[in-house]
Amino acid sequence: MSYLQGEPSAEKVADIIADAHEDNVPLLMSVVNIDAEWDIAHEAGRFKAKNKMSFADCFAAALALQRKAHLVTDDAEFKQVEPDISVIWL
Repeated sequence: MSYLQGEPSAEKVADIIADAHEDNVPLLMSVVNIDAEWDIAHEAGRFKAKNKMSFADCFAAALALQRKAHLVTDDAEFKQVEPDISVIWL
């Protein structure tokens, strides 16, 4: 979202996108306004129960955990789940 909205961290996000493209690394984005797979929804619920995070952020964390992926963000809420997932801070 930072990239699309031209926020100060957009350049760093652009670099991450370019590096992923160059290294043929898939980029993921969680979309919670459509049907969610049970395992991701279950993990998101676990994050929600243990942390003070929005449900949408819990889905993003669950996706990162499931795919063993880095989550790229500047949202301080994700500090709560750093023990569980890898976060790249903008």
